[in-house]
Amino acid sequence: MSPKDQEISNAQSEMFIRSLNELLSKISKPLGPAPKRPDPLEEEHLMLVSLREALIEKLKGQGSVIC
Repeated sequence: MSPKDQEISNAQSEMFIRSLNELLSKISKPLGPAPKRPDPLEEEHLMLVSLREALIEKLKGQGSVIC
């Protein structure tokens, strides 16, 4: 991958992380008593948090600056 392609890829990943952060801030809610059934919104929140953390780790390994 050329340096320019890497720069574009990093920028796209960072934009995606910012979008995930915005989504997470909208769907975050205080945790109350555990629901009897899994809450789909909470499951989505946890999935997005995990995805964001994985992307941040990937970018850190490539030397990107995360804002």
